[in-house]
Amino acid sequence: MAQQLKRLGCVVHVANHGIEALEFLQRTAFWNPNAKIQAASLEPMSTSPRDSVSLVPLSVVLMDLEMPVLGGLGCVKQIRDMQKAGQLTAHVPVIAVTANARSEQIAIAIEHGMDSVVTKPFRIPELVPQMQLLVARVREEAE
Repeated sequence: MAQQLKRLGCVVHVANHGIEALEFLQRTAFWNPNAKIQAASLEPMSTSPRDSVSLVPLSVVLMDLEMPVLGGLGCVKQIRDMQKAGQLTAHVPVIAVTANARSEQIAIAIEHGMDSVVTKPFRIPELVPQMQLLVARVREEAE
């Protein structure tokens, strides 16, 4: 999926599991460098102010529900908790990517904090417009 998105011009960063994804968020424009509270499972980062130019831009997260160490449901729950605690500056758009397509499984993903769910198999040309719509919706709601 990462290679296909790159071929379409997307900048892609890959995390192998939920903890890596949470650590990556600390390097993005969503991270509040003044946050005093750290997520329990994360190593504390430097508290020195960072230049906003060094922050990685991030538009949307595509998160597999089945990941080692920390799965997608646990990871998105921590992301939403980080938002509530002020560790993140805005709502992070997260799309679940899963083979679990039963309606109750999709509902559970949404209840845990996913913005939407894409079921496998899917086609990248169909996924990109969904990503763009979610990013636009989240930005619009923030205004």
